[in-house]
Formats: sequence, C-alpha cells, structure tokens
Amino acid sequence: MKKLVVLLIVCFVVVLTSQADDKKQSEKQPEYYPKLAISEHHKLLQGGIGEWKFTQKMWGNPDEEPMTATGTSVCKPILGGRGTIVFVESSSEVAGTFQGFGVFTWNSKEEKYECSWVDVYSYYGIDSMEGTHDPKTNTTTWTSTMKDPTTGAEMAVSMVETYPNEDTMISTFYMHIGQNKIKTMQNTYTRIKKDNKETKETAPKKE
Repeated sequence: MKKLVVLLIVCFVVVLTSQADDKKQSEKQPEYYPKLAISEHHKLLQGGIGEWKFTQKMWGNPDEEPMTATGTSVCKPILGGRGTIVFVESSSEVAGTFQGFGVFTWNSKEEKYECSWVDVYSYYGIDSMEGTHDPKTNTTTWTSTMKDPTTGAEMAVSMVETYPNEDTMISTFYMHIGQNKIKTMQNTYTRIKKDNKETKETAPKKE
C-alpha cells in the first residue's frame, strides 16, 4: 500500500512538473518565434482571397493594338493564413488556353514578399519573384528575371499591382531592356466572390 501511495505521489509530481515546463515553454514561445505570427504583411496577401474575373491586354509590339483575353482567378489561403495560392486560367482566340498557379508568402527573416510561379509557358521551370509594398500609394511591385524563350538570354521583368478599390486590382507587366521599360501585359481583375475561409484542398493535411 505504501508503495502505491509513493508511486501516486511521484506521478503527481511528474505531471505538475511537466505542466510547469509546458507553461514556461508556452510563455517563451513568442520570444523564440516572434515572426511566425500572422503579421500585417500576411494580411495584405489575404486581401486577394476570393474568386475573380479579369480582362487581359497583351502587347507584342507597343505600337500595335493589344491582343485580348478573358479569364478567371481563384486565390485561397494556406498554412493558417501565412500564404496564399493563386490559380489562373484564361483563353483567347490567338493564344488559346492559359493555365498557371503561384504560391505567395511573406519572408519574415528577409522582410520581403516572395512568390513561386509556374504555368504552361514555363519553359525553364519555376519562376521566383520578390515583392515590396508601398502603403503610401497602395502599390505592390514584384521583380524577377526570366530567360527569353527564343534566345535564352536573361532579362529583368516586373509586375506592378494597384488597387483602385477593395474588389478591383490592376496588374501591369513590364520587360526591362537596358534603360527601357516596356509594357507587355495588363490584367484588370474584378472580384466576384469573397471567401476568407481556408479550404480542405489547401489546408495542411493532418497526419
């Protein structure tokens, strides 16, 4: 009987000690991982969550009339709001069907937005972009480099996003050749459905 009492006391002490350690660890966690929390930068990305339709203009030559296309875009939250995944599909008489998707997040360590993008024209695999946001003008600028599919030469490219209102976004794409900034494409998005819930398809799977 005495042995049983002693054993129960030992177990009780172990449980209390474990709970105390867990509490200390919980209290220390914000200190160790302050940048894992959802920040205003993550929330900026979440502003794009929902379903969108868009019209597209593409210029092969700046002096000519643009080719046009229409499409849809779906933006969903992932990883508890720490990123978004965007699916895009469009069609035109000239280019046919276009499909692509990208993953967007905020790099807390280097303090910049990042995106990995792949589509049906990704000849050289996954494209990476880095972004900055100017709160004064409410403009997000993404920069990257790409290889010319005809020559293989590297060139600088950029995408500038502006937000006339909560449910409208304009994305303008540029190629940078020397000192020249050439507009190549512009998408005007209109939100048709807003959904702030993480979906089963994009939520992390529980083991």
